[in-house]
Amino acid sequence: MEHQTIQTLKFKVTGRVQGVSFRYSTMLAAQKLGVCGNIKNEADGSVSGIIQGSPIQVEAMIEYLHKGPRFALVESVQINAISPINVKTFEILV
Repeated sequence: MEHQTIQTLKFKVTGRVQGVSFRYSTMLAAQKLGVCGNIKNEADGSVSGIIQGSPIQVEAMIEYLHKGPRFALVESVQINAISPINVKTFEILV
């Protein structure tokens, strides 16, 4: 079996991303893709979080973050690689 690399990325999404179920829909997408991490609202109106998974899973999540749920209007997505964290699920942080 081939060794699978785990990628861990920190993200920040700006635009109309609060009040449109962005966090909840991102959690559902992450669960569907098998990605771990978290997401939270920021005081500046953005959402931020961490995604961790295989390169294919992480790439699919990045694509989702650029689109978001139906009523979202994503203006920008900032991505930074970070060291892996010890997470087993994807959760919404308050």
